[in-house]
This record gives sequence, structure tokens and C-alpha cells, in this order.
Amino acid sequence: MPTQNTRRSLLRTGGGLAATAISGVTAGCLTLATQFRSDSIPIGSKRFTEQEILGYLAFESLDANTDLHVDDQTGLGGTTTNFQAVNSGEIQLYWEYTGTAWQTLPPEQDEVIPDPEELYNRVKEEFETEHGLTFLERAPLDNT
Repeated sequence: MPTQNTRRSLLRTGGGLAATAISGVTAGCLTLATQFRSDSIPIGSKRFTEQEILGYLAFESLDANTDLHVDDQTGLGGTTTNFQAVNSGEIQLYWEYTGTAWQTLPPEQDEVIPDPEELYNRVKEEFETEHGLTFLERAPLDNT
């Protein structure tokens, strides 16, 4: 019988790997990142358990694998608060979901894109063009 990957099992098994990953691979669900300051990187997250865990995974990974000072801004607020903070440079990184970015953040889209890879590519391109923000690689997670 094939093994079913649930969010819980992936977080459990992937947590250890993510904690030791390099900063470019700490993208999950989706991560927005701006230009890094020379010696400090504030990490934000939304205010719910899954997002705080993801924020701390990024925090711990960067802290353990770089010489940067990592500033804990996890639990900063909701989607809009984190987006405004990363867009203004207040934080440098937070995890974002492609569907949330597509339908909630400017410019908001009404089109439904059912293919996760196509959605990721469209969101990545749009945020680079519209905001100068970079979505890092997708995590192998799905919040369904």
C-alpha cells in the first residue's frame, strides 16, 4: 500500500531536514524575500501555529548556517501585514501560500489556476515584476 504524505508527516520528517537546509532552500509553501542587509535578516511569519513553525524553521536554518544576525519577527501579523513588512524592508523573509498571494495580495486575481506548478510560476513572475520580490522554491507541502 502506498504511503500517503500528509502535512503532519511531511512536517515531522521534513522539519529536521529543513532546519539544516541552506537559506535558499528554506522556501516553504512560498517564501517572499527581498535584498538581504549585510549583517541582519529579520524573519516574519503570520500569527498561527503552522506559520510560526515555518517561520522558526527559517530562523533556525539561517541562524545555524550563516553568519547573519537573524532577528525573530515571527507572529508579526496576518497576510497583509507580512506582505507590507517584506515589501518595505521591515522584514526580509516570510512564508506565503501561492493561492493566498494570488487572490489576496496586490494585484488581486480572480482567475482560478488549479495546477500548483502553473500557479507558482505565475505568482513568482508577477511578484518579481510588480513588487521586486522573489518567491523562493516551493515546499513539497500542500495545505489540502
